[in-house]
Amino acid sequence: MPIVFEKSAKAQAFEKGLFLLVAIIVGAVFGSPFFMDIHLGLMWKIIIGVTIGISILLFIKLIREIIEILKTGESFRVTITEQELSWFSPVPKLMESFTLKLSDIRAVHRLITRYRNSKRSNKVEFKIETAKGEMFELKPQMCGINPHKVFKALEGKNIPYHVNTTTEGPKLKIGNGDVSIGINSNGKSKIKSPLS
Repeated sequence: MPIVFEKSAKAQAFEKGLFLLVAIIVGAVFGSPFFMDIHLGLMWKIIIGVTIGISILLFIKLIREIIEILKTGESFRVTITEQELSWFSPVPKLMESFTLKLSDIRAVHRLITRYRNSKRSNKVEFKIETAKGEMFELKPQMCGINPHKVFKALEGKNIPYHVNTTTEGPKLKIGNGDVSIGINSNGKSKIKSPLS
């Protein structure tokens, strides 16, 4: 019996609508100083202007995606049988539909990048590795169905599901930068100072 994951066009449009709401709020919050009697330096005006520009571009992009999704009215659908994985996208501009034989899938990967000493969110990538060594990336915002759910189902079909975590960014700095604490490649902590 096939395993089927499905998300309706309305559900996908609603999800993108939430991202749209965030873009509007960010644009309004950062844009508000322009409409108040607040004197800002040139640097702050540039930063606020860039943020508003990004919000507007994101707003336009999301509106187009929502219109495309609602125009088709079809659901995003993933079907896993004993022989193949089929991923249907009703909006080819967002993601092309594809079908792969399970025998052609070597493994599936979830790659997590954490940023040390940063407020940046973790970056999560989902990739399908073929038997030929090619990698297909699935973008969760575009493919309609959560790749993690699909990969867990594929794991039940004896396809290896690898979760890899890497850390990027500078090591922790203490004081005025004369001392830094970090981790050696062998996993032991180290303290470095100009006196050592």
